[in-house]
Amino acid sequence: MSFFGYSKSHQEYFVKNGQKVVYGYKRYIVTSTDNDQWVYFLKKGLIRVSYTLLDGKERLIGYFVPGVTFAKSGTFFDSPDGTLEYTTGEESVLYRLPRDKFLSELKNNEELSSDYMNMVLRNQIFLIDRVVYQGENGIHRKLLRWLLFMAKYYGSINNGSAEIIFFLSQEEIANFLHVTRVSVNNTL
Repeated sequence: MSFFGYSKSHQEYFVKNGQKVVYGYKRYIVTSTDNDQWVYFLKKGLIRVSYTLLDGKERLIGYFVPGVTFAKSGTFFDSPDGTLEYTTGEESVLYRLPRDKFLSELKNNEELSSDYMNMVLRNQIFLIDRVVYQGENGIHRKLLRWLLFMAKYYGSINNGSAEIIFFLSQEEIANFLHVTRVSVNNTL
């Protein structure tokens, strides 16, 4: 089971009340310039979460896995800087609802609300752990801390070993660590 869990209550609600959308590989779901106020439930697939620096370089934050509900940055609060972008890491099946409909249901449905708060708290823990591995001194320590991070959030534990549940290139690892691909290759 994933650290993020799989919300059955959200699946039931989104499948019953939402619009099903299928995205192919490497398709944008949300960009920083979108004005739509959708809330999404990921039924199947993998969603890549990133942001773009002022110099145009992309930085990978992480991935949404099946069972997670998410929305564009600023959907639930005023944000002049909606810079997060979501793209598919593989073909993905999502259900979406307008923000207002989702918020209304959160007010009236205790189970749905509780599951959503649990997801929000898990995302906060994820972001804190991300800061921790980014703060490590030296590429070796950073890479080791990152591997533990990946095992915790995206690992499948079998017989005392962890396997990351999706493929990562050296370029993606370098992006996570904010170093060059050559540095990752040498360190590995």
